[in-house]
Order: sequence, then C-alpha cells, then structure tokens
Amino acid sequence: MNVETMCVGCMDNDSGEAVCPKCGSPFDLPPKNSLQLKPRSLLREQYVIGRALGHGGFGITYLAWDIGLEARLAVKEYMPNGVAGRASGDTKVAAYSEQTKPEFEWGLDRFLEEARTLKKFSNPAIVSVDTIFRENGTAYLVMEYLDGWTLEEFLKRRDGKITFETALRILLPVLDALTAVHAEGILHRDISPDNIYLTRAGKVKLIDFGAARNALGQKSRNLSIILKEGYAPEEQYRASGIQGPWTDVYALAATFYHAVTGRVPQPSLDRMAEDKVRPPSEEGIEIDRHGEAALMKALSIKAQDRFQSMEDFKSALTGVAATPGKTPPVSQVAALPPPPPPPPAQPRPPASKQPKWIWPAGLGVVAAGAIVFVLMRPPKPPIPGPTGASGPSMNVSGATGSPIAPTGISGATGSPAGPTESPVGPTGDPVGPTGAARGRRSIGDNSVRGWPTGATGSAAGPTGLPPSPMPTGPSGNRPVPTGAPGDSRIPAGSDYDGILDQAKAAWSAKQFPQMQQLLLQAIRTDPNKPRAYTGLGELNLYVYNNPAMAMQNYQAAIQRGGEAVFHVIHDHSAGSFVTHCGGFLRVSAAGVRYEPVGSTVHAFTARRAQVREAKRNRDINLGFGRQGRPSIDLHAFHIRLENGENFNFAPQSKSTEAERDMILNFIGVR
Repeated sequence: MNVETMCVGCMDNDSGEAVCPKCGSPFDLPPKNSLQLKPRSLLREQYVIGRALGHGGFGITYLAWDIGLEARLAVKEYMPNGVAGRASGDTKVAAYSEQTKPEFEWGLDRFLEEARTLKKFSNPAIVSVDTIFRENGTAYLVMEYLDGWTLEEFLKRRDGKITFETALRILLPVLDALTAVHAEGILHRDISPDNIYLTRAGKVKLIDFGAARNALGQKSRNLSIILKEGYAPEEQYRASGIQGPWTDVYALAATFYHAVTGRVPQPSLDRMAEDKVRPPSEEGIEIDRHGEAALMKALSIKAQDRFQSMEDFKSALTGVAATPGKTPPVSQVAALPPPPPPPPAQPRPPASKQPKWIWPAGLGVVAAGAIVFVLMRPPKPPIPGPTGASGPSMNVSGATGSPIAPTGISGATGSPAGPTESPVGPTGDPVGPTGAARGRRSIGDNSVRGWPTGATGSAAGPTGLPPSPMPTGPSGNRPVPTGAPGDSRIPAGSDYDGILDQAKAAWSAKQFPQMQQLLLQAIRTDPNKPRAYTGLGELNLYVYNNPAMAMQNYQAAIQRGGEAVFHVIHDHSAGSFVTHCGGFLRVSAAGVRYEPVGSTVHAFTARRAQVREAKRNRDINLGFGRQGRPSIDLHAFHIRLENGENFNFAPQSKSTEAERDMILNFIGVR
C-alpha cells in the first residue's frame, strides 16, 4: 500500500484518485474540527492517522495505518472535552487553563492506567490493545481495528429481535469477559447493544470501557457523565449511588431484554415510580422459564435484589455453575445469517483499574448537574407542511431518526411534521400511512428547494417523474455504493445537473444505494461543484446514520462554496420545545440561515460576523414537564445574533449529539 496515495477514509485503496472509488472520501480529507489531528499525520514515525471514527467526551478514535505491519489499526487519543484542546493546525494538546490542568493530568493518568490494565487481558471477547505511548502532550492507545457490525445494528437487520437461544450464544462471551474484568477491579459502566461488536469472523467483542471517563467526569465539573436511557441502573444517576459488578449486571440484562423482546426497557428512574417492564413470556416471547427468571432478577430496580456477580447471573441463565478463572471459547455467530454489513463500529476507550466499587464515595460528592436525565418527551404538535399536508411528527428525542428527509428529493410535496410518528419501512426510512415514502425536499442547493430548475423553470422536486432506471439493489446502512461507481446504466455523457435529477428520482423510488452512486458520479463529472457533496452529507446523516461520513462530505461542500444542510426543530417555548416548528439550518463559509417549513416568521439569515454565540444548551434540563418529571435532554443548542435575537434548536437525526456538535463546529463560534 502506497502511503503517499492512500485513501485516509478507508485505507483500503491507494489509487490516488480525487474521490476514493471504494468509500467515496475525498483524497484531501480534512479533519472534522480543530480538535482532531489532520489526516496523514504521523505518530511515532509508524502510524499514519486517517479519518476520525468517533469523537466522544473523553477522546478521539482514528482509523490508522501501521507502516511496518502494513495493517489497519485504531488509535485512541486522550482528549477530554471542556478540559483540554489544541490550537488550530497544531498537533500539541494542552489544558485550557491552569485551573483545568490538574484535571487533564489526573484523567491522563487514569487513561494510561486503564490501558495498561486492559493490555493484560487476553480474553478473546475484549478488544485487544497493541501498545500505548505519550506524544503531542497527550497519550495514545493503539487497538485492533474491528470489521463487522454492532449488536444494535445486527438486531435492526433481524427485525429488531432474536431468539433467547441466539441471544444467549452471543452474550455468553460478554458475560465471561466481564467476569474477568470485574476480577481486576474494573467496571464497564456503559454496556448496551452498540458497545457489543460482532466481527465478520464471527467473534464477539466488548468495546467502550467507560471507567476512566466516568472517574474524570465525577472529578471534573467540565466533563458531564452521559448515561444511556434504559440500560443504566438507578445507582448511576445518583452521586451517592454505590456501583459494583451489579451495575454491569443490570446493563447486560437490559441488553439481553432488548435483544429478545425488540424493546429497550423502561428507564430505571421511571421504573421506581411505576414499573412497566414485563417478563418476555407475557409479551409472547418463547423463553426458558429459568432463563426468564434469571433475566428479571438481573433487571431488579434495587441493586441488592440483583445478582451480585456475573458468575451468578451466568449460572442462573444457563443452569450450570461457572468455574472462576476459566473462560470458555468465544461463541461463534458466523452461522447466523449475516445482515448487509454496516460501516465498522468505532473502537472504544478501555476502562481503568479501580480497587473499589465506590467511585463516588472515593471522589467526593458530585454536583447533581453532572448527570443527564433523559426521562420523557415533550408534546409534539403537528406542524403543517408547505402544501398543508401532514407528515411524520417531530421526534424531539432523535430516537427514530430525522423526520425531515434529505432536502431536494421530492420538492415541496412532503411535510416535515405531523401529529403522529410515522412507521419505519424495511430499510429504516420514514414511510407514510400507506407504506409509501413521504415527500422530500431539496438536497444541498443554495435555494430553498435546492435542486436545479427543470425545462419549465419549476424548482419542485421529482414528484411524478419516472423512477430511476437503475435497480434497487440491497438495502442497508452501508455508506458506500454497492456497485461499480461508473455503472453503465448511468447514461453516458450526462451533465452534472442531469445526474442530480436522476439522483432525485432514485430518492423518490427509495433507491438509496443508486442515489449514492449517482451523487458520486456527479462528483466525478465536476468535483469542484458543491451540491452533490451536500447531498451525500444529508444521505449519510439522515438515512444511513453515519455522521462521520456526513461531516466529511459537508466539509467538502463548504470548501467548494456550498453549504451543509441540517434538519432541525426550532423552539417557540423558552427552551422546553413544547411548541416548535421544523425546518432547515444551512451553514456555509459566509454564514448561517434558518428556513422554517411553511412559514417565514422565524426565518433568519446572518453573516458569520453577525453570529455572537453558537453553543450547546445545558445537558441537564431540570425544568419539569408532564407528570412532574424532568423533561428530556434534546441535545439542543442555541444561536445568538448580534441584534440580541436567540434561537434554540434541536437536531433531528438518530445521532442527535453528534449532529449538534457537527453544527456548532461548522459555525465555529463559542
């Protein structure tokens, strides 16, 4: 592999083409924000840094290439948000101030300590650590690169759930891995279907250990602890909550429950008021009665009522007493019919070794504001679309994805909001009451509807146009074309606008892989025009749920004079989002503008110099909504203009937090 011409988006192609024919990334791939290392940076004269696989509150994970071994790896960089950063264009990492320097150094020690501990494990169900080293004022953890899909993605492609027997085969290796981890005094603290990985080789891997992140979050007021609703037990919500192996028992049981029933359990704090979690057999699920009894005991609300160890949980599930210190071979899932492979899940940070199960007690009382409560949704009133029709409702939690489709697909025939949430079709796309795709709006043009006008001068989308002649092909969440980029069925000699017209038709026919091929073809036709990049950004963010690839394409569009288009809701009720409208937030190099659908009352256009602040709202919303419970965290943010006007927004993709951070990074004002 030629490092000079290698694609840093996939590191699986060294053709040196302007757009990678394998993954669609531009050759000159920029970093997503100023905190991230520039692709092609070299660490230790050995590791070539590629695209960022993930950027969380504790660090950044990159795809990397080992020059000596000629192999792909994952490299985790210690970079705690709110505590440290790097100057634009610089590789050095430093604490923001003398006040945050002790927190940065303390967290760095925890990062190195957990990496060293994890390095000792040889358990095949734990992501393996290659090496750790210090450089650029911070530390790096080199891990194996995983190729496959998360359990969450696997479930989505198996109609949302699997049998008890299949779930047991997959999760037994996780039980054994956690037994070994707990024996070293480490807790995972973040078990959920998206942190359990199934490789193409049929292995199960546990990723994203959160012990060091959790410890630093409790020590630092600058780093919030974000819990996953439905999987976190009640003691994780309390500063005084005593955590131990029983904490991971609850989270794994919640993951098990989700796998066999197809539903995430009711949040633990809600269960304390009224427990609605029913045994799977009462939901019509076939399950062994002993296994069900074990599962429900592990899901007990109070910690003392649960199994106190993973060994006890496993013994009750299987009816066989576990032998301490022995880990059976990892169960193979290769025999299961594999779904269309999604993008590789990012490797996650490992966890730090701690001798006690009482982090909160050892670190002192934690401010209540360090925990995000996610308990309820505000009301979702209907919002009329441009034609007066109703579409899918605004899902303020982002749990089911964006209700506004990528702009420009079918003109103004659809609506971004309506009185009820629309069902989800086989490919995961919002569908209307009859199962047909809802009307769409424009992809990535600087006009309101976006797409170029046709021969009649109409700017409407392709409603009524014949479907694309290209075949549908396999559905799924893979953000790269499924066929050859230069498919002969794309008419030869098509100009840029003509290809985009075909992409509109492909969207209308729900032929997303073909739409993606067409957008890539448009880029090859003229790589200097921005609109196809914007379209790919929206497709990846709102259909494929791939914010990393979306950001790369949005950035390419902005660099070419275009814009990034985001589907948001705008609050009308002092931050509660009880009343709101939906629309498009468009960010370009020149500035930012908001276009509400069906109204111009709340629209605004501002040059960058006119934006005084673009900042995330508080993670904790202590206002009280219906039934006296804390209202939901929307991953909301606000834009304040120089004239004093303030606009609160909430993102609408499935990856609400990543989308919010992407928007704020593009606006670049804090």
